[in-house]
Amino acid sequence: MGVQMVVTIWRKEGMSRDEFIDYWTKVHAPKLMNSVPGLKRHITKYTQHPLKSAETASSEEPDGVAVFTAGSKEDLDMVFQSKEFLEHVAPDNENYVKEMKTIILSDDEMVTVYERDAK
Repeated sequence: MGVQMVVTIWRKEGMSRDEFIDYWTKVHAPKLMNSVPGLKRHITKYTQHPLKSAETASSEEPDGVAVFTAGSKEDLDMVFQSKEFLEHVAPDNENYVKEMKTIILSDDEMVTVYERDAK
């Protein structure tokens, strides 16, 4: 069993797409990784997906998607409700984020439609 937290992110107004990607990947991600001591214990995978189509897309489409994989919702809470995250990482969002939306996906609430056999 596991969960994924999917976060869609829209860049701050006045920030270019390149500035957004640079800040998100080179400033914010290291701040997250280095500020929350339990992160590597509770999060099994963290990926960032800058959306290439966002430059020409409408402002309704996000500029990037972050995906955090963990063993349980409690593991996510241990990171994102921690004092370190709330004090050192969350305030950084105002430097590059206009809007964020989050959804939690759980393996036990998933319906597998197709899965190729591993060989």
